[in-house]
Amino acid sequence: MSERNIDIQTDHDDSVASRAMDADMLTSPDHDDSVATTALDADMLTSRHVSCDRAQSTLTEERFAQTNCDAMNDATAELLAPASSHIQLFRRRWFMIFLFASYSMSNAYQWIHLNIIFDKVVLYYNASLPRSTYMKEVAVDWLSMIYMLAYIPLIVPATWLLDRRGLRVVAISATFLNALGAWLKCAAVRPDLFAVLMAAQTICAIAQVFILGIPARLAAVWFGPNEVSTATAIGVFGNQVSRTRLLYW
Repeated sequence: MSERNIDIQTDHDDSVASRAMDADMLTSPDHDDSVATTALDADMLTSRHVSCDRAQSTLTEERFAQTNCDAMNDATAELLAPASSHIQLFRRRWFMIFLFASYSMSNAYQWIHLNIIFDKVVLYYNASLPRSTYMKEVAVDWLSMIYMLAYIPLIVPATWLLDRRGLRVVAISATFLNALGAWLKCAAVRPDLFAVLMAAQTICAIAQVFILGIPARLAAVWFGPNEVSTATAIGVFGNQVSRTRLLYW
């Protein structure tokens, strides 16, 4: 029994000594170094994670920027694409340009159709003209000069209206004024109505300001890139051919 107690006591002493040795190892400098190394490894791992997150964030921003650049390039390509890819051409475009040329010719005809029979106009409207022969001639001359005078103050509003309201409004306005002036001239066929004749000619002069700005815009809107010059020439031709024919009549 004594020997057994001695063995148990010996085992207990060995266990206590082993635990004391483990405690000494935990508090030893080597253990501190191991703990420091483990903390350093943890810090490095954390830094690597942060670096990976930053790299991923930077990559995401670069991809987003590239996507925006691609979208901007596509939009720029659409803006710089040939006009023919955005404009649908209609067969009636030629009817439109010749229709415009016809009423442009009509307006140009009314510009000078009275001055080519200058003496007849003076004789017919003698009752409503000034008494002086010189003033009579000046009054009849103003039937054509009113076209030049009306152009100076009205070209800017006419161009603004064409830009803001478009071809339809300007073309209809010009046609209406041209027709109104022509009808008033028909109503002024009386020797005492030269003032009405002058008012009608002024209305036609206003219509001319709207008409002169249409050919280039009409060609650009209705025709393809290879037809713009031809359409513009036809639109201007109607106005010029009428003046030329009257001047050399």
